[in-house]
Amino acid sequence: MDLPGMVSALIGTSAGTGVAVALGASEPERVARVADVVQEWWIEELWATSPTNWPPCPEHPDSHPLQAVVAVERAVWACPTGGRVHHEIGALPAVRT
Repeated sequence: MDLPGMVSALIGTSAGTGVAVALGASEPERVARVADVVQEWWIEELWATSPTNWPPCPEHPDSHPLQAVVAVERAVWACPTGGRVHHEIGALPAVRT
């Protein structure tokens, strides 16, 4: 993609999914935007074969994933229904397999 004032990339395989962020946006806004697009890509890619409730909302683990947002000038994962912040983006605890 070649968009003035934006930086962009493709993620995934085959057709890929595009993500673009405004160069003039704050760092937390850019991080939240990229996290949001990657989360959507993850859900679309895996919905038929794997759980897509990622990252799961600790308050509603069987209902919805957390949402990438900007809160108090930080990019965070928050509950989409109550707004409670749970993790900074990039600081989720490791998943043990």
